[in-house]
Amino acid sequence: MTHYLGDLHTYFRKRVLIVGGKNSAVEAALRCQRAGAEVTLSYRGGEVRKESIKYWLYPELAALTKSGVMAAHWNTVPVRIGATEVVLRRQDGTEYEVPADFVLLMTGYLADMSLAKRAGVELEGEREVPVFNPTSAVRP
Repeated sequence: MTHYLGDLHTYFRKRVLIVGGKNSAVEAALRCQRAGAEVTLSYRGGEVRKESIKYWLYPELAALTKSGVMAAHWNTVPVRIGATEVVLRRQDGTEYEVPADFVLLMTGYLADMSLAKRAGVELEGEREVPVFNPTSAVRP
Protein backbone atom coordinates (compact mmCIF):
# COMPACT_ATOMS: atom_id res chain seq x y z
CA MET A 1 0.00 0.00 0.00
CA THR A 2 1.29 3.43 -0.94
CA HIS A 3 0.19 6.97 -1.70
CA TYR A 4 2.63 7.24 -4.62
CA LEU A 5 2.31 5.75 -8.09
CA GLY A 6 5.94 4.78 -8.58
CA ASP A 7 7.36 2.85 -11.55
CA LEU A 8 4.54 1.64 -13.79
CA HIS A 9 6.43 -1.52 -14.74
CA THR A 10 5.94 -2.70 -11.16
CA TYR A 11 2.23 -3.15 -11.89
CA PHE A 12 2.54 -5.11 -15.18
CA ARG A 13 0.21 -8.14 -15.05
CA LYS A 14 -0.65 -7.34 -11.42
CA ARG A 15 -4.01 -6.61 -9.80
CA VAL A 16 -4.01 -3.00 -8.70
CA LEU A 17 -6.71 -1.41 -6.55
CA ILE A 18 -6.74 2.37 -6.79
CA VAL A 19 -8.64 4.26 -4.11
CA GLY A 20 -9.87 7.74 -4.97
CA GLY A 21 -11.93 9.60 -7.52
CA LYS A 22 -10.13 12.78 -8.49
CA ASN A 23 -7.26 13.56 -10.86
CA SER A 24 -4.48 11.63 -9.14
CA ALA A 25 -6.59 8.47 -8.84
CA VAL A 26 -7.95 8.62 -12.38
CA GLU A 27 -4.53 9.35 -13.88
CA ALA A 28 -2.99 6.48 -11.91
CA ALA A 29 -5.78 4.12 -13.00
CA LEU A 30 -5.38 4.99 -16.67
CA ARG A 31 -1.58 4.82 -16.58
CA CYS A 32 -1.57 1.47 -14.77
CA GLN A 33 -4.11 0.04 -17.18
CA ARG A 34 -2.00 1.16 -20.15
CA ALA A 35 1.05 -0.45 -18.52
CA GLY A 36 -0.69 -3.82 -18.43
CA ALA A 37 -2.19 -3.91 -14.95
CA GLU A 38 -5.61 -5.27 -14.07
CA VAL A 39 -7.08 -2.15 -12.50
CA THR A 40 -9.92 -1.85 -10.02
CA LEU A 41 -11.12 1.54 -8.79
CA SER A 42 -12.77 2.16 -5.42
CA TYR A 43 -14.35 5.54 -4.79
CA ARG A 44 -16.51 6.70 -1.89
CA GLY A 45 -18.65 8.73 -4.28
CA GLY A 46 -21.38 7.47 -6.57
CA GLU A 47 -19.19 8.02 -9.64
CA VAL A 48 -16.25 10.04 -10.86
CA ARG A 49 -17.74 13.35 -11.94
CA LYS A 50 -16.29 14.73 -15.14
CA GLU A 51 -16.43 18.24 -13.68
CA SER A 52 -14.05 17.11 -10.91
CA ILE A 53 -11.21 15.86 -13.13
CA LYS A 54 -9.22 17.02 -16.13
CA TYR A 55 -11.60 16.98 -19.09
CA TRP A 56 -9.40 14.73 -21.24
CA LEU A 57 -9.32 11.94 -18.64
CA TYR A 58 -13.05 11.37 -18.34
CA PRO A 59 -13.87 9.83 -21.76
CA GLU A 60 -11.24 7.09 -21.43
CA LEU A 61 -12.17 6.31 -17.82
CA ALA A 62 -15.87 6.16 -18.68
CA ALA A 63 -15.24 3.86 -21.63
CA LEU A 64 -13.02 1.49 -19.61
CA THR A 65 -15.41 1.23 -16.66
CA LYS A 66 -18.53 0.94 -18.84
CA SER A 67 -16.97 -1.86 -20.91
CA GLY A 68 -15.77 -3.69 -17.79
CA VAL A 69 -12.11 -3.51 -18.78
CA MET A 70 -11.60 -1.57 -15.54
CA ALA A 71 -13.71 -2.58 -12.54
CA ALA A 72 -15.27 0.30 -10.62
CA HIS A 73 -16.71 0.01 -7.11
CA TRP A 74 -18.64 3.20 -6.40
CA ASN A 75 -19.79 4.19 -2.90
CA THR A 76 -17.11 2.05 -1.27
CA VAL A 77 -14.21 2.52 1.11
CA PRO A 78 -11.42 0.07 1.95
CA VAL A 79 -11.60 -1.25 5.51
CA ARG A 80 -8.94 -4.01 5.50
CA ILE A 81 -5.94 -4.57 3.28
CA GLY A 82 -4.55 -8.09 3.10
CA ALA A 83 -1.66 -9.62 1.19
CA THR A 84 -3.78 -10.49 -1.86
CA GLU A 85 -7.15 -8.86 -1.24
CA VAL A 86 -8.87 -5.75 0.07
CA VAL A 87 -12.17 -5.66 1.90
CA LEU A 88 -14.43 -2.87 0.66
CA ARG A 89 -17.42 -1.55 2.58
CA ARG A 90 -20.47 -0.21 0.80
CA GLN A 91 -22.42 2.71 2.21
CA ASP A 92 -25.07 0.28 3.47
CA GLY A 93 -22.42 -1.40 5.65
CA THR A 94 -22.02 -4.62 3.67
CA GLU A 95 -18.48 -5.75 3.00
CA TYR A 96 -16.86 -7.81 0.27
CA GLU A 97 -13.38 -8.70 -0.97
CA VAL A 98 -11.65 -7.68 -4.18
CA PRO A 99 -8.34 -9.20 -5.26
CA ALA A 100 -5.32 -6.88 -5.19
CA ASP A 101 -1.56 -7.30 -5.40
CA PHE A 102 -1.03 -3.55 -4.92
CA VAL A 103 -3.14 -0.81 -3.34
CA LEU A 104 -2.63 2.80 -4.37
CA LEU A 105 -4.32 5.27 -2.02
CA MET A 106 -4.61 8.25 -4.35
CA THR A 107 -6.76 10.31 -2.02
CA GLY A 108 -4.85 13.56 -2.05
CA TYR A 109 -1.70 15.30 -3.10
CA LEU A 110 1.16 16.32 -0.85
CA ALA A 111 3.61 18.60 -2.59
CA ASP A 112 7.36 18.06 -2.24
CA MET A 113 8.52 21.48 -1.05
CA SER A 114 12.24 20.62 -0.78
CA LEU A 115 13.16 22.66 -3.88
CA ALA A 116 11.30 25.69 -2.56
CA LYS A 117 13.13 25.34 0.78
CA ARG A 118 16.52 25.08 -0.94
CA ALA A 119 15.66 28.19 -2.99
CA GLY A 120 14.99 30.10 0.22
CA VAL A 121 11.21 30.39 -0.10
CA GLU A 122 9.66 31.08 3.28
CA LEU A 123 7.03 28.45 4.08
CA GLU A 124 4.47 28.58 6.85
CA GLY A 125 2.28 26.12 8.65
CA GLU A 126 1.95 22.37 8.61
CA ARG A 127 1.01 22.43 4.91
CA GLU A 128 4.14 24.48 4.06
CA VAL A 129 2.36 27.23 2.15
CA PRO A 130 4.68 29.84 0.63
CA VAL A 131 4.44 33.17 2.40
CA PHE A 132 2.88 35.85 0.19
CA ASN A 133 4.21 39.39 0.47
CA PRO A 134 1.81 41.79 -1.31
CA THR A 135 4.35 44.62 -1.32
CA SER A 136 6.85 42.63 -3.38
CA ALA A 137 4.31 40.97 -5.70
CA VAL A 138 4.62 41.78 -9.38
CA ARG A 139 1.53 43.54 -10.65
CA PRO A 140 0.35 43.38 -14.28
